[in-house]
Formats: sequence, C-alpha cells, structure tokens
Amino acid sequence: MAPVSPQLAASVPLHGRALVVVRRPEDARALLPSLDARAAALTRIDVYFAPREPFASVDDTARALARIYVELAALAIAHDRLDLQVNVLVAPRCVSLDTLLQSPDLCVVVSFDEDGTPRVESLPTLEPLTAAALLGGPDSAPPLPNPTHGTVAVGGTFDHLHPGHKALLTATVLHAEHDLVVGLVDDALLVNKKHASVLEPYEMRHAQLVSFLQLLAPNLAVEVVPLRDAFGPAATYANLDALVATVETRDNSEKVNSIRAGNGLDPIDIVLIPVLSGTSDQEMDMANKLSSTQIRAWYVAKALAASAPPADGVTGLDQ
Repeated sequence: MAPVSPQLAASVPLHGRALVVVRRPEDARALLPSLDARAAALTRIDVYFAPREPFASVDDTARALARIYVELAALAIAHDRLDLQVNVLVAPRCVSLDTLLQSPDLCVVVSFDEDGTPRVESLPTLEPLTAAALLGGPDSAPPLPNPTHGTVAVGGTFDHLHPGHKALLTATVLHAEHDLVVGLVDDALLVNKKHASVLEPYEMRHAQLVSFLQLLAPNLAVEVVPLRDAFGPAATYANLDALVATVETRDNSEKVNSIRAGNGLDPIDIVLIPVLSGTSDQEMDMANKLSSTQIRAWYVAKALAASAPPADGVTGLDQ
C-alpha cells in the first residue's frame, strides 16, 4: 500500500500558528478556548509558560507542563485535529518570547489583559507585540529547579510527534543538566507497526525531534542515535547518568542496569514518568493515553473519506 499523504487529512486550508502566553498552569485552560474559532485552520500552537513562582522540584515542573499538554490535546481532539502541532515551552530554559514573536507565520497571540480577561491579537497588529507587554514586565521567570543528572537518555519511535511524546521529552530535558541522548527507533524495527503506510520515516522523525528540542532547550547538547534494539545507548554509553522512561516500559527499563553490568559499565538511575492522557478529565489515564497508532489511524480514516465516492450519486458539480 502506498504511503498516504498527511495533506489528505486536512478538510480546511491550514495556515499560521498561534502563540499562547501563560504565567500559571491553569491559565492554559482559561485561554485556549479563545482559539476555538481558529483551531481547525491552525498548523501549530505554542504555549510560552513563564511561571510567576518557582517550582519546588523537577517533577513538579514536569507535572505542570503535562497538565498544559492535556489541555492542548483536548483542544486538538475536540476539533478533530490530531495533526495539530502543539508545544509547551517553559522559561527561562526555552527560546525567548521575542524569538517566538518574530516567527513569520505567527497569526494570532493570546494572553491575559491587565484586568485578567483573555486578549486575542490577530496579526499584524497596529503596534508590534513585545514580550514586556505580554508578560506585564521583562521577559523573565524564576530559575527552574536544578536538573537531577548531567547526561540523560530517552528512547522511542516518536512517530507523529504528539503531546504524550513531548511531555516525556520535556520531563527528560528538565532532568538533564547539559547532555541529552535520544535513541530513535530505526525504520527496520517498525515494518509491522499498525497503519505502517502512514508511519513517518526515520529522517522525518529525526528532523521533527531535533526541531522541537531546539525550541524546548536550545542550550542543551543533543545527540540522536538510531535505536536498533530495546535498550540502545542506555545499555552501552559509559558517560550516562540516567534513563527517563514511561511507566509502561518499566520492565525493559529496569533490565538496563543488568545489561550495563555485563558490559562493564556503572549503573544509571531509572526515572519513570506517567503516561499522558488524551482527556482533560484524567491527567494520567492509561486507557485513554495518546498514541501514534491513534494518530496514524486518524490519517488513514481521513484519507479513505477523502477518496470515497460521493453518496447517492452526488458529484462535485451538483448544486
């Protein structure tokens, strides 16, 4: 079966990205409904999170960002836009707000007004938007909690990079002080995946992964390597301090140190995080977890609907 183009999934012309500026995790729930009328046509939503108060720990920070991803996932699902790209970027580690504002395809900015009401700015505006105006002051945020490890590894397929992937990658980045090693599953291991016809090739997954990580933590040294077995660099890299994985991969993750011992390497810490849900009611719900399989099925269904003959003999020329 020939690969299905994701473009077939679009029922409306897609254009532009939205930027949502929040100071508290709960702000996202209040601001995202402002995008309801535009969500069907957007290509991407970036949430720039500049927390007002410091977080107590890396895990607290990761949970706050995961809650925002849940709200973004719920918005995409509600509008039948599983292809909508969403990013949650936390200051001061991410790219600056001024950099995001300079994006040529930015078409709408959502933030809170001085009186606390949502403000929607369609671009171009009469006056250029500035970070200071959107944040009520300088583009600054309290320091994030100190990372727990120097060099951290994570692995996955990362097909159709979605909020669940990004929550995992964000948690990994928050744990890493200076180096991140990403094992990206090689195409050869994916031939039997469900809906493989719309599975993104390694090069595309690699490019999207690197692009997201550059937004998320531009100063972090990132190495992406092909993953050709269940353990990859976690089992073979000597200068590694920790592996970040989801709870559903606990069994394989806990085998890593025995393999490292067999390779004459020191043990590493295993950091397990929950799986991100696809619903806003239950943050970490295994039954409703977001998955690349779900997204690939959506692409296939959209493509089949687009190629199906009109019902009852109606053609595109009929009025």
